[in-house]
Amino acid sequence: MDLRVRPIKYLIIHHTAGNEANTQVIRNYHVNVNGWGDIGYHGVVERSGVIGVGRDVKYIGAHSLGRAPGETLNMNHLGYGLSCIGNFETGIMSPIQFDALVKEACRICKLYNIPFENIRRHSDDDSTSCPGKLFPWMNFLTEVNKVMKAVVSSDVDVYLSVRVRTSKKNMVIKQIIDMGYACKELSLA
Repeated sequence: MDLRVRPIKYLIIHHTAGNEANTQVIRNYHVNVNGWGDIGYHGVVERSGVIGVGRDVKYIGAHSLGRAPGETLNMNHLGYGLSCIGNFETGIMSPIQFDALVKEACRICKLYNIPFENIRRHSDDDSTSCPGKLFPWMNFLTEVNKVMKAVVSSDVDVYLSVRVRTSKKNMVIKQIIDMGYACKELSLA
């Protein structure tokens, strides 16, 4: 896998176009069938609302060969690939998955200083229908815009559940704390 040489400038939204059980199933397919070094996406929104950790952002993605606007590099080099499990050509996203997607998109934009206008669909830059004709794109943009512009009062609690590989746990906890959020490790046992 190639190291990223330019900072992340875009958030690229995808769907898997499948019915995978979780992030690890996608990773196994990308590594064992496609022969890639890791999963192609940097993050995955599972149907349950769990955020699966994908490819480390220090590496370019394997999620979009489309050209970034005004750039010579493609979106794999400049984008954070966030994919939702499901086929939104034929199916509808659940409210739980949608809410998790909005929260994760806002977190990624804040973490990497991605402006709202740099949130894009895979199909915006590549010849594909991804993330699907039934993906709630306008509703998604509306909700992300609200959250990104909102001033949250101190009496509002927001909870986000993130599934993390053991090897990445400490790094993810540090990133969450560095962003000014409280973090609590929960056991799934």
